[in-house]
Order: sequence, then structure tokens, then C-alpha cells
Amino acid sequence: MRPQRITQYDLDRAHWATGYRLPRQMPEDLQELPDLLDDLPGKAIATVYGEIDDLNGRVPPRTYATPWARETVYFYGDDGRWRVLHLEDLGLPAAGWQGSDSYGAGALSPDGRWWATKSLRGSVVLDLATGELHRGPASQTAVGYQWTGDSQRVHITNQGIGPGQWAAAPRFGKPRPASGTIYPYAGGYAQFDPQRATPPLTYGFYNNNDRLVRTAVVGEGVLGPPFVYRDAGESSVEYGYLRAVSSDGKSAGFLSSAAMSGKEYSTELTVVAIESGSVTSRAQFSARLISGVDFFEGDHWMLDPGVGDLGYEAFPGVRYVWDARTGSVRKLIDLTLDDSEYRIYDLSYARNLLVGRRP
Repeated sequence: MRPQRITQYDLDRAHWATGYRLPRQMPEDLQELPDLLDDLPGKAIATVYGEIDDLNGRVPPRTYATPWARETVYFYGDDGRWRVLHLEDLGLPAAGWQGSDSYGAGALSPDGRWWATKSLRGSVVLDLATGELHRGPASQTAVGYQWTGDSQRVHITNQGIGPGQWAAAPRFGKPRPASGTIYPYAGGYAQFDPQRATPPLTYGFYNNNDRLVRTAVVGEGVLGPPFVYRDAGESSVEYGYLRAVSSDGKSAGFLSSAAMSGKEYSTELTVVAIESGSVTSRAQFSARLISGVDFFEGDHWMLDPGVGDLGYEAFPGVRYVWDARTGSVRKLIDLTLDDSEYRIYDLSYARNLLVGRRP
């Protein structure tokens, strides 16, 4: 199957996607938004992280009373209203701040009620219905969250070391060690092997009880040959990895990189039927054009565009949706803040609240 080629022209001419409840743009005056803790939304459809741009010289450098004072997350409620959360209001310890680079919008649970954020001193889960803050033990490092589909449990990544921990609703303060790898999982990189053009990639599926359900292998010829970075030596190979599994568990999407010319390379999204292992659709784009993809809804994938010479280092607020069945590309949101001290860095959304009429 030849991959569909997605170009800048396809993005430029994309029409607005319909049928989704995500906001299309940010509010005009961010300074007038109500405080989240004073006006709880109950549930949120999306969270947006706006990074203060003083690191790039857009505004003068500042000093902050606490490290958390520079972190701000905007919440788009289930009622269609925006709110702002200043993370310093959560009373988190200064030692728990991860740093100004790549902080992020946190992780909304699929039902939109819970919001979790990074911390080097314990996990942090906020109840958007009550305002109650649940914190894990200070000895815990929480840098990533992955929710189960029923929003009742969340897997907490601990600096990418080991299997992490599980925490259960409604009280998340006592996470327990995970006994196996989180569902779903795949090894991210394949070691360079001159004897094999396309080494197979094995991944395991785990259920919500942390038990291994089955193991599958994406064999040779699916992801294509590995791409060796010329400036990093033969041992550095970006081959391919599992990006997401569909909500019905019938298909999985894999990302891989392939050399084009010189140091240029393309990124390819391959959608594979889990039961048969057959490829159902493929999309290919310049790695400088698209910096990431995410499973969105149904057969739709969210495209996260990059800009400039190093797309993966720029984070515009525009997102597109690619329909794996029809090949169409639609604009989903445009959260760019041209006249603001912030640049849009990250987005989180509640999967179960996406489809339907916008509030």
C-alpha cells in the first residue's frame, strides 16, 4: 500500500472540522478569565498550556516568588467557558517543579472530571467537580499520566524508569506499584542490525487490571527500514514505535522515520489491524511539517504541525485531523496567540467529551 503524502498545501487549504466540541480558538483577553478554583467547571473538554516566552526574548526575563508562579494552564469547560489555573495556587512544593522547558497541559481523564499534572514530589490529581487536590507521596516522581477508558484508574510514569504506578479514583493519594507494563506499550527503538533491514517490533496489550492479554509482532516490511542519524553514528537508529491504539481495540497506529535525502527524513503513520496484522492505511509527511500525531476518535488522527527548520522544537497552536478512511485533512483548532506573551505549547483533551455539538 502506497502512503498518502500530506503536504503543506494540504494543511493550508484544510477546512474546519465539524462535529467536535473542542474550541476553535483561544479567548481574546486571557487576563479577564475567571480563576478555575473559584469557578469549578465540573468537567473540562480541553486544557491548554501557554508557556511564557521570556526564554526566547519575546518579553523581558522575570523573577518569580515560586517556581510554580510561571506555570499557567487554561481550561475549556464542559459548559463552553474558559477558566485559568495558576499552578502556584495549588500549594505545591518548590522542589516538585520540573523546570520551565516542556512543562505541558497535564492529562485530562476521558470523562473530563480529573486533571493530572507533573511533579517531582508526588503525583497531582485535581477533581474539577469539587476542587479537591489529591497528592501522592513526596518520594514519587510523576512525569506522565495515562488514563484507563473508564476514567477510574490512571497510570503514572516515573521518569520513564520501570513500570510506574497505578492510582484509583476517587482518591488518588495512595498509588501502588504497577506489576507490569502499561497498556498499550511497545519498545520505542530498535538497535541497528546490519543483518536485518527491518527488525520486528514487539508490543504487549495489558488490560485495566495490569494483566498481559496478548503479545503481537509487527514484522518486517510494515514500518520500513530504520533511519540512521548521520550526525549520531550507526548505533543511533530511530525505527518505529506504537503511538496509540483505537478505542475499540481493533487497530493500532505506528510511527516510523525514513531517510529522504541528506539529513532530511520523513515521518510515516501506519495504521495496522491488530487481529490480522495487515496495514489498513498509511500517511507520510516531512518531519519538519508534522512533529507528532495522536489517536483522536474513530479512524481520525490528530496531526501536530511543526514550523521552521526544526519542527519538533516549535509548538504552534494549530491541530489538524486526518481521516484514515478517506484521506481528508481538516483543521481542528487554532489556538495561536499572536499578540500575547505566551506561546501555545501543549494540549490535553477529554476523549469521551469530544463528539457532539460545541457548547
